Amino acid sequence: MVSLFVIAASLLWSHWYIDFAQGCIAAEKDALLKVKAQITEDPTMCLVSWRASSADCCKWSRVTCDPDTGHIVELYLRNCFFKGTISSSVGKLTKLKSLNVYFSKLNGSLPAEIGSLERLEVLELQINQLDGEIPSSIGRLSRLRVLDLSDNRFTGSLPASIGNLKALEHFRVYGNSLKGTLPESLGGLTALETFEAYDNQFRGGIPSSIGNLTKLRILNLYSNQLNGILPSTIGALTSLEMLVLHSNRLRGAIPESLKNLVELETLALFGNRLRDFIPDVFGSLKKLQFATLSDNRFRGDIPTSLASLDKLVSLDVSRNAMSGQIPEALAGSSGLSNLDFSDNQLSGVIPMKIMALPELRYFNVSNNRLHGQIPQVGRFSASAFMGNPGLCDAPLPPCTASSEEST
Repeated sequence: MVSLFVIAASLLWSHWYIDFAQGCIAAEKDALLKVKAQITEDPTMCLVSWRASSADCCKWSRVTCDPDTGHIVELYLRNCFFKGTISSSVGKLTKLKSLNVYFSKLNGSLPAEIGSLERLEVLELQINQLDGEIPSSIGRLSRLRVLDLSDNRFTGSLPASIGNLKALEHFRVYGNSLKGTLPESLGGLTALETFEAYDNQFRGGIPSSIGNLTKLRILNLYSNQLNGILPSTIGALTSLEMLVLHSNRLRGAIPESLKNLVELETLALFGNRLRDFIPDVFGSLKKLQFATLSDNRFRGDIPTSLASLDKLVSLDVSRNAMSGQIPEALAGSSGLSNLDFSDNQLSGVIPMKIMALPELRYFNVSNNRLHGQIPQVGRFSASAFMGNPGLCDAPLPPCTASSEEST
C-alpha cells in the first residue's frame, strides 16, 4: 500500500516537474492569453511573444516568474500604449506581486476580480482611460504597498474598504472624476507616506481620522470641492513635508495644531474660504520654504513668527484682508525670493531692509494703504506699488512737498 502511495506521489511530482520544465503554470499561461485577447492595439509589440505555440510563458516579454515555483509574479507593461480593456482573467494570476500597465489607452472598468490578487504589492494603472467605480474588492489586497490609479476617468466614491490596506505606503488617485466624501476609513492606512487625490470632485471635509497617518509625508488634495474645516488632528502629521490643499472651499480658521508640523516644507492653502487671523504658529516650522495663503479671507497682522524662518523662499498672502504693517523682521529670512502682499489693507511704510534682501526677485505690495517714499533699492516695476495713493518716488512719480508732509 505504501509503495502504491509513493508511486502515485512520484507520478504527480513528475507531472508537475515536466509541466514546469516546459514552461510556466498552464492555467496562468491561459490567463495571459485571455488578457492579450482583450488588447485591441499593441503598437509597440509588447505582447508579440505571447503566443499559444510558445510553451514557456516565463520567457515571454514583460513577464517575470518565480524561478522556484514557475508562478508569474510580475507583469511589467509600462509604456506599451495599448488599446483595449483589462480582462477579468487577470484575477487568475493569484501569485502576482506587481502589475504595472502605466501609460496606455486602456478603457472600461477595473474588474472586481482584481481583488483575487491577494499577494499583490504594486498596482500601477496610471495614465489610462479606465472608467467606472473603483471596485470594493480592492480592499482585499492586504499586502499592497503602492496603488496608483491616477490620470484615468474613474467615477463614484472611494470605497470604504480602502481602509483595509494596512501596508499601503503610496496612494495616488489624482486626475479622475471621483466624487463623494473622503471616507473616515482612510485613517486605517497607518503605513501611508503619500496620499494624492487632487483634481477630482471630492466634497465635504477632511476626515478627522487623517491624524492617524503619522507617517504621511505628502498630502495633496488641491482642486476638489472640499468645503469643511481643517481638522485639528492634522497637527498629528508630524512627518508631513507637503500640505497642498489649495483651490477648494475650505472654511474656518487654521488650527493652532499646525505648529506641530515641524518637517513641513510646503504649505499651499490659497484659493479657499479660510478666515480669521493667521495663527502665530510658524516659529516651529523651521523647514518651511513655501507658504501660499492668498485668496482667502484672512484678517489681522502678518504673523511675526514668519521672521524666524531662515529657509523661507516664498511668502504669498495676497488677496486677503490683512491689516497692520509689513513686519521689518521678515528681513531676517535672508533667502526670500518671492514676497506678495498685494490686495490687502496694509498700512505704514515699506521697510527698506526687506526690499534690500539679496535674493528677492519678486515683490508686490500693490493695492494696499501704504505711504511714504519707496526705498530706492531693488529693481521692481511700477505695478508692484500701484494702488497705494500715499506711495511716491521711483518707479512711481517723485515725492512732492505735499506727499512728504502727509507721511
